[in-house]
Amino acid sequence: MLNSTHSITRRPEIDKDVEKISDEKITAIENNLDEIIIVLKEELDAVNPIPLDEATTGKSAPRKRKKDELAEWEKKVGEILKNGKKGLSALGKVLAKVMDGGKAVDLALFGRMLADMPEKNQHAACQVAHAISTHTVEREFDFYTAVDDLKPEDTAGADMMGTVEFNSACFYRYAVVDWGKLVENLQNDTELANKGLREFLEGFVVAEPTGMQNSFAAHNAPEFIVISVRRNTAPRNLSNAFETAIRVKKGESLTKESAVRLTAKAVALDKLYSTPCNSRYAVSEDVFGEKYEAKGLGSQEESISAVIGWALAEVSKKDK
Repeated sequence: MLNSTHSITRRPEIDKDVEKISDEKITAIENNLDEIIIVLKEELDAVNPIPLDEATTGKSAPRKRKKDELAEWEKKVGEILKNGKKGLSALGKVLAKVMDGGKAVDLALFGRMLADMPEKNQHAACQVAHAISTHTVEREFDFYTAVDDLKPEDTAGADMMGTVEFNSACFYRYAVVDWGKLVENLQNDTELANKGLREFLEGFVVAEPTGMQNSFAAHNAPEFIVISVRRNTAPRNLSNAFETAIRVKKGESLTKESAVRLTAKAVALDKLYSTPCNSRYAVSEDVFGEKYEAKGLGSQEESISAVIGWALAEVSKKDK
C-alpha cells in the first residue's frame, strides 16, 4: 500500500556521490506508477556494490559492476524497467494488479479506502451494526490480583490488582448485505459471491467476542436467528423493538420475550410500509418450546444451515 508518506530504503553499498531523493520528488510521484518505476530505475543505477579484490589491492574498492556481474534478478528488473518508457511497464502492471484487489471476497464485503489512491477505493457490500442488549444491563465487576511467582518467599503483597467490568445480557445483532453490490464487487462472479455470502452468514451467526475469553468463556450461541431477503426496498434494522427495555417475571426467558418483541416490530413495520415478509427463522426449542411460532416472520426451519440455504437460493432468483 502506498501511504501519504514514503521512505525509499537504499542498499548499504551506495555511491556517496549520488544525491538522495528529495521530499519534493517523492511527493511529485505519488499516485503515479510510471514515475515510481523511473525512480526505481534511478535507484537501481545508483547501486555500487563493493567487490573484494584483496589479492591485488589488499583492500576493497567501490566500482560499478559490468552487466555479466549482475545477479539474475537484477537483470530481469533492469529489463522490466526499460520497458517503462512506453506506456505502463510490466512492473507497473504488476503493481496496478496488486492494488486492484481483484476478486477478494473480504474487500468486496467490507470495502477499502486508500487515501493516496482513491481510484482504488471499494464500496462495501456489507454493513454491520453494533450489538445492543434487549433489556436493561447492570454492570458487574470482576476483582482480580496478579502475583509474581518468582518473587522471594519473604516478599508479601500483590504485584497488581484491579477490576474488569462485565455484563450478562441478551443481545440483538444485525447485519445487511447488498447482494447486487457484492456481485458487482466480485466482477459479476455469482458463484464466488454465493460462496462468500454463505461464509459470511455462517460466520456472523457463530461469531463470539474475543476479548477476555480466558476469564469469562463467553461462548453463548444465538438461539433465535432470522434471515430476510428484501427486494426493491430499503434494509430494515429492528433495533427499535427494544426502545423500551424488555422486562420479565421470575421464571420467564429474556431470549423468548425478546424474540416475541422482535417479531411484533417486524410485522408492524411490514404493515406500515406495505412490504411483504420474505423471511425464514430458526429457534432453540428448549427455550422457545416446540410449538413456538414467530407469526409474521415466515416459516420456521429446523436448523441454521437450512435458513442460510434458503437465503442463498432466494437471492439467486434475483439474477434469473
